[in-house]
Amino acid sequence: MPLSSTAIATNKKPSVADKQLPQCSAAQDSTTNIALANSEQGLIADKYYLDNFNYLIDFVRQHYAHLFTIEAHQFCQSYNCLTENGQQLFVRLVLRTHASLRLSKINYADITTTDGLEELQSHGFVELNTDCIEHCLHLFTHRELSSALGCPYTNATDIDLIAWTTPDLFGDSPAAKLMANETIVEVNFRELVVTFRLLFFGNLHQDFSSFVLRDLGYQRFENYTIDNKTLLFKSQEQIEAHLRYYDCADRFDDACLRGSEALQELSHSLPVKIPSDKTLCRRLDRLNNRIARQLERENELDSAAHIYATTMHPPSRERLARIKEKQGNTIEALAICRQIMTTHRDCDELDFASQFGQRIAKKSGLEFPTSVAYKPPETKLTLEKSNLSVEFSAALQLAKSGKCYYLENNLLSGMFGLAFWDIIFAPVNGAFFHPFQSHPADFYEPEFALTRKSLIEDRLTEISNGKLSHYVNSCCYHKRSIRNPLVNWALCRKHILDLALKQIPATHWHAVFRQLLSDVRNFRSGQPDLVYFPDEGGYQLLEVKAPGDKLQKNQLRWMKFFKEHNMPHGVLHVEWLDECH
Repeated sequence: MPLSSTAIATNKKPSVADKQLPQCSAAQDSTTNIALANSEQGLIADKYYLDNFNYLIDFVRQHYAHLFTIEAHQFCQSYNCLTENGQQLFVRLVLRTHASLRLSKINYADITTTDGLEELQSHGFVELNTDCIEHCLHLFTHRELSSALGCPYTNATDIDLIAWTTPDLFGDSPAAKLMANETIVEVNFRELVVTFRLLFFGNLHQDFSSFVLRDLGYQRFENYTIDNKTLLFKSQEQIEAHLRYYDCADRFDDACLRGSEALQELSHSLPVKIPSDKTLCRRLDRLNNRIARQLERENELDSAAHIYATTMHPPSRERLARIKEKQGNTIEALAICRQIMTTHRDCDELDFASQFGQRIAKKSGLEFPTSVAYKPPETKLTLEKSNLSVEFSAALQLAKSGKCYYLENNLLSGMFGLAFWDIIFAPVNGAFFHPFQSHPADFYEPEFALTRKSLIEDRLTEISNGKLSHYVNSCCYHKRSIRNPLVNWALCRKHILDLALKQIPATHWHAVFRQLLSDVRNFRSGQPDLVYFPDEGGYQLLEVKAPGDKLQKNQLRWMKFFKEHNMPHGVLHVEWLDECH
């Protein structure tokens, strides 16, 4: 008996399935075109799209069959009953941007379309109809629409639907004329495919382009463990909550246009947090922060404050403190700042609490802990202008008295990524959901270091005992070209790493790694532009500033850290030779 599934009507507002299916973006279309070109050249399998879809379905069935709905089980059974030709056509159609397609536009060289459609229709995978005339404008080009209307080339969105469907003297409407020889194919199970993609990737941001980039050799991923302990979804409740979250996220822009009432309604529509699902909690907190921020912009301060108070995820407490101060409640604003000072989740939040707390306390004559801004050592460097960047120009000048490399955020972060590689990719519950992750799901959260505390402490002890080069060299040999968010393989040159390992003391590396572990998201940036190894020995970490440039907040954080740990550092202020006279 054929399966039934509600076709997505094209006159309705796009659903999650319409918005989240893989081929909805220009980037995805570009990746698909690249794949097709490489398929023709024999660089990728001819039926790569079918192989990849089947891999995803098999993965999901293997790991999540116990969470399947009846519809999901029936879909898999019926899909397996299709011939290869039928499967090919279904995959091609279900990955298209829209649920409805013109039969005349379905033409694939490697697929027998007529037989495939008959098979898909008999199994309930597609429906054919000619009755949805007024809902098919998006299936025609502007030129086709203009021709049917008998008017100059126009924009389809400007067409009056009443005029479009009103019969003329001969009983024909413009739409009827255009549809006279057309059959519309409506593809079913799109929302189910979206659910399968969520189960596979753990999100709806990634799509089948990940398979293509891997198959073409553009991306390589670590072979980490994926089993029932590390998987994201443990219940049907979780699946439904994540799908509901994505539906709400899709409605955010529309709610912004409709105003504060729609935003509050959207916030109330969010699924309830599931404490054991940290990924869902993070997603809900981020979306609630976006909703509250928009309410704040619309001067709905009480409503915004109520939402901010439901989460600790930055910048909720920052925004809440600002609202309290704006409402004249300085005491509460300072209380929030003091709370952040003792329980901050990241360094941005800590910097805010310190600076904002000092400012409003001073203005109100109240007490608050003060801190003095650090001013790093500064040196003027006079250079001739060239086509090179100011950083490269400075590096070339310093290379006259030693070795100097322009690595920006790639030396300290890269060394950390190599030294802690196996710990980053350790099999931790909820960390890895699928084979296309460059890092664990909690990598940029405070929980990353806490969850792996014993492993990290053991590694830091080994580094203090001189084993850093062992881990770095081993990863450079065995892991090269595998994706790691902190490792830029193009800049991980052995002679630079060897020099850094030799010239920079283990105690300094130990301190740098602790700093990165305290807040990977924020400390992975702001690192000095240059690492300089003078001929007389030692090293310096130098930030280069062109005329008029100033140190950024994240750069000052690192400079202050270097001062605290006696690490040689400074700022090079470049002056151009022709401007000095």
